Amino acid sequence: MKNLFRFVLLSVIAAYSHSAELAGTIKGLYVNQSNLVLLTLNVQVPGGHSCQKNNMWQFAFPLDSEAHQAMYSTLLATKMSGQAIRVGYNDTCSSVWNAINPSYVYFYD
Repeated sequence: MKNLFRFVLLSVIAAYSHSAELAGTIKGLYVNQSNLVLLTLNVQVPGGHSCQKNNMWQFAFPLDSEAHQAMYSTLLATKMSGQAIRVGYNDTCSSVWNAINPSYVYFYD
């Protein structure tokens, strides 16, 4: 069982190790009745990104899974606290908007 846990943990770390991160404060957060979340930070994606055809919104994801709902909750908590947040991303474009699909989000004090 320990070996299985280690394998899963290392797989997750390896998957996220290839992600880039963008750190900043939340400038814009949008949610609509179709459960689409759009996010923009106060900093630009370095060098731009091929997925980002709309300069206003940098990141987009649907609230279609527990992971995305947890990300949205983290974004709300971060916005209310005024702290900076880190958004991990890779070359995956959002399936619901011309923006980057975030891999993960986190903040720390």
